[in-house]
Amino acid sequence: MVEKGHQFITEDDIKNIHKIVLAGIDDDWAGKYRLSQVFITGAPQEPPGPDEVPFRMKKLIEWLKDQQGVHPARVAADLHYRFVVIHPFVDGNGRTTRLLMNLVLIQNGYPIAIIKTEEREAYIDAIRKATVTGNPDDFYSLVFGAVERSLDAYIAAAKGKSIIPFFIEKTELVSESLLQIGKIATLANVAIPTVRYYLEQGFIKPETKSKGGFMLFDPKVVEKIKEIKRLQKEERLSIAELKKRLS
Repeated sequence: MVEKGHQFITEDDIKNIHKIVLAGIDDDWAGKYRLSQVFITGAPQEPPGPDEVPFRMKKLIEWLKDQQGVHPARVAADLHYRFVVIHPFVDGNGRTTRLLMNLVLIQNGYPIAIIKTEEREAYIDAIRKATVTGNPDDFYSLVFGAVERSLDAYIAAAKGKSIIPFFIEKTELVSESLLQIGKIATLANVAIPTVRYYLEQGFIKPETKSKGGFMLFDPKVVEKIKEIKRLQKEERLSIAELKKRLS
């Protein structure tokens, strides 16, 4: 598959990549399109229904075959964005689409695009903005920047220089008592978009921001999110009722 151009990528190839992604995690659904509607908390719109998925994926492959003479980085980024909108699998969509994006880059002689940890929030925000506005320019810029960084690292390596500075920056000293949004999501056992949704609804708020612009939260926010999830599950409270209860 790597030896061929991106115009030869098939649905079976995508399903096989997904099988690898979910191997040992959810073997029942590995490599299979979803048969139910999925709801992504905090997402601006729902993915297409399960009946639409096969058709949308077929159209995606047709589109990919037509991308001749288009810059590979643009094709890779656009494929990633279009795949995310379809959300064809129950789980593992993000990992699968990032592998697809990098497969296209490798097939065209480019290095992989590495989204650094400190870019994670910007990466998610760019995808959300693209799905809301239909304008993925910010997402394209992020991917193009990642590809350019990898190219610079390759050139440095060819000259016998270290590539570490291209991928690991001097980290800012962040107070150990405050947590970034990704850590909050992990500890509360929810997705990052869910944390963002609660933030938008006013249930939680950051204490401050790091010099890099990342929101920093009090660890108590973790317990508050767990309480919100409990109330939603056990008492089935609406957003308005939750706001009244937690005010």
